[in-house]
Amino acid sequence: MSSVSLSSATDRGRTLKYTAVACVGFVADWLLLKLGIALGLPPWGARAISLTCAMQVTFALNRQFVFSCPDQGSLPVQWACYMATNALGNLCNYLAFTTLLSLHRPLLSNPLFALVVGGVTAWTINYLSARHLVFASGPDSLMGRLRALSGADPAACRPDPAAVPNVPTRTWRKS
Repeated sequence: MSSVSLSSATDRGRTLKYTAVACVGFVADWLLLKLGIALGLPPWGARAISLTCAMQVTFALNRQFVFSCPDQGSLPVQWACYMATNALGNLCNYLAFTTLLSLHRPLLSNPLFALVVGGVTAWTINYLSARHLVFASGPDSLMGRLRALSGADPAACRPDPAAVPNVPTRTWRKS
């Protein structure tokens, strides 16, 4: 029972770190958006630049501190996968936002409510993608297979032993 609890604690810690990085990315996005608009860019153009820059910030922080993947051999593949999966998450964010606004219902069409729903949608997609696709470890994971195809070490992205106790990921007991 304790190994399940410790693994869950590790998962909660990773989720909290990911959320903190997402907040850093949000602040970077917001500041760059304001700067772009102040420099005379149209909001949609400033948003494209600010979001792209924020994705670079969150990639670097997630790779280094959340998923502990300092090996540089798989950096280009991880970066490309991260950008693609975050683009999907951000597209879903935008679609959720615009869909709710178009309903013309008092609560659902409130821009703040739609922003929160869109943000939670993107956070969920981006976190699950980062954890299970971009920064997954092991030769059978998608990244492991891509690393093997590129000639890199298929197990390059493993949890930092200093950050994660040596605990089995899951053990199930029959009742």
